[in-house]
Amino acid sequence: RLIVWHPDRMHRQPAELEEFIAVVDDAGAEIATVQAGTLDLSTPSGRMVARIVGATAAYESEHKAERIRSKMTEIAMAGRWKGGVRPFGWQADGVTEIPGEVVLLREAKDRVLAGESLRAISIDFERRGIVGSRGRPMSPTGIRKLLSSPRMAGLYARKDGTVVGRAVWAPIFSDDEWTRLRAILTDPSRNSRARRTPRKYLLTGGLLRCSLCGS
Repeated sequence: RLIVWHPDRMHRQPAELEEFIAVVDDAGAEIATVQAGTLDLSTPSGRMVARIVGATAAYESEHKAERIRSKMTEIAMAGRWKGGVRPFGWQADGVTEIPGEVVLLREAKDRVLAGESLRAISIDFERRGIVGSRGRPMSPTGIRKLLSSPRMAGLYARKDGTVVGRAVWAPIFSDDEWTRLRAILTDPSRNSRARRTPRKYLLTGGLLRCSLCGS
């Protein structure tokens, strides 16, 4: 037996429903729904009901997705925050700044522009007990994404990074600072330096002594 809340919870794509009907028919399985009672897919009328409900569910799903896309476009054009986990530096509304975290963002920005590595900043922040908005230590990768985010310059960007325009929140970095910062953080040579073979040192300075000459 299969127990579901409503027939539209089984499938939302007509093509999947047809395959499902064949499987249920071969297995002789019974289907019970909480909201619509027993659904008998072994009869023509039962299959018709399932197809009608499935087509309606597919329409509602597509229509809902269209409304969401439209709303997201409206939010993007207005430069408003679309919600989610609060960004480091701002409160849950995504607009009101948290002064203490803003200071840390500007500190990290200045240290990167001065030539310091993200790893050094990450280690220092962890030593000082500084954590991200999820309550976890800030990794070098996390700091890179944070500092290079268009949000820092008061810009609104889509998921793919495309900047749509100005946002409703105030920038933390100036446009010039953000541009310089992104140039540094996206420099391919930074990754090649991180992957190069570690430098080797000889154990000199009295740690090793020659058995022949004593030097």
